[in-house]
Amino acid sequence: MRISLSSPVRKTAFLGGGTLVLLAYLTFCTQAFIAYWITRTATVVGFTRAAKIDPLDSYYPEAIGLYYLDEEQSKASQFLEQALRLDRHSARLWLEVATSYRLTQQPDKQRAAVMNALENAPKDIPVEWEAANLFLVAGDNLTGFRLMSDVAAVDPSRRDVAVFTVLRHSGGDAALTLGNLPATTEVRQSLFRLLLRDQKLSAADQVWPALMATSGEVDRPMVFTYFDSLLARHEVARATAVWQSFARRDSEMRKHVANDGLVANGDFETPLLNAGLEWRRHPVDGITLAQQRSIFHGGNTALQLDLNTNRVEDGGLFQLVPVEPNSHYQLSAFLRAEEVACANGLRLSVSDYYTGTNLMISDELLGSFPWRQSTGEFTTGPETQLIKLSFARTPDVGVIRGSLWLDDVHLEKK
Repeated sequence: MRISLSSPVRKTAFLGGGTLVLLAYLTFCTQAFIAYWITRTATVVGFTRAAKIDPLDSYYPEAIGLYYLDEEQSKASQFLEQALRLDRHSARLWLEVATSYRLTQQPDKQRAAVMNALENAPKDIPVEWEAANLFLVAGDNLTGFRLMSDVAAVDPSRRDVAVFTVLRHSGGDAALTLGNLPATTEVRQSLFRLLLRDQKLSAADQVWPALMATSGEVDRPMVFTYFDSLLARHEVARATAVWQSFARRDSEMRKHVANDGLVANGDFETPLLNAGLEWRRHPVDGITLAQQRSIFHGGNTALQLDLNTNRVEDGGLFQLVPVEPNSHYQLSAFLRAEEVACANGLRLSVSDYYTGTNLMISDELLGSFPWRQSTGEFTTGPETQLIKLSFARTPDVGVIRGSLWLDDVHLEKK
C-alpha cells in the first residue's frame, strides 16, 4: 500500500512524525550512553545516577541491589524488587530477590520468589541448581532433593557436586541419598566414587548392589579400588562376590576370571590385568616380565622372566586366590629355565596373604631345563581365607641371572 505525499499537509505530517521518532530514538540512545558512561567506574553513586537517567533498565537497580547483599540486606531487597518490577520474567532476578529474602529472614517471601523463578524458567538447569540450594538452606530438603535430582540426571558438570550436596543434607545416609537421586549408572557411580574417596566404606558397601542393578558402563579402576578396600578389611567373601558380579556385567572382565580351577589367566593367553583376583605385577629392578609367543607350553603364550638382580621378593608377580579354611589344595605349573645361575634359586610359593605363613614351596629352579611340571600340595589353616601365589627365594642372598618361563598354572581343591 502506497501513501501519497502529494499534498503539503501530508508532507508536513510525515516529516514531523519522522522527526519525532528520530528524536525519541536519539534521546533513548543518549540516555543509554550517559548511563553507561556514568557506570564505567562501577560505584553505587554511578549506578544510582544511571538508574535515574534510564529508569526503564533493570540492570542498574539490580547492580545496586547485588552490591548491598553483603552489607545492607534490607536495601538490597528494595533495589532488587525495583529491578524485578522492570523485568518480572527474569528467573535470575527472582533468585537474587530470593537470596535477599533469605538474608533478611523472610522464608515465605523467599519460597515464593524461588517458585516464581522456576515458573519463569522451567527445567532450566542453572535455575534449578540455584533454587535447589536455596530450598536446602531453608530446610526444605524434599523440594531441594527433587531439583538436585534433575540437575544430577542431565548436567555432568554439576553431577558430582549435586550428589555430594544430597549426601550431605541426608546426613551421610547412603540409603536416603540413593532414594533421592536418579537410578542411573552415572549418578550412582558418582555417589560410589565419592564414598570411596572419603573412606566411607560401609556406605559404599550399601551403594554397590544399587550400582550393579544399573546397566551402564562402570569404571574399572574405581571397582579395583573398592575391591582392594574389601581385602584390606579382610572381607574376602564380599570381595569375591564383588569380583564375580562385576565380571558378569563386563564382558572384558570375564576374560580375567578363573574358569578352570582357581587360578585366573593361568595360561597367560590374556594380557595381565594387574588387579583384583588376577595376576598382579610391580616393578622390581633387574626383573623383566613379558608375555611372549615364541616359547610356550600350551596355547600360544607363556610368561617369561628375565633375571639379573639380587632382590627377588615375589619376582614382581603374584596372584591372590580365595580359599577355604582347613582345606587341602593341589598346585601345578609348567616351568622352563635357561642358564639360571645363583646360590639360591627361585621357587614357586604359596602363603597366607594376611599372616605371611608359608603353606607350600617348590624345589629350586636352577640351571637350564625344558618344560617340566612342578606340583605341590598344601592345607590351609583354620583362619586362612586368601592365599598369595608367587615366586620366592630363601634366603634372598646373592645375584641371580637367567631366564624362566611359566605356563599353565592350575590350582584345585582336593
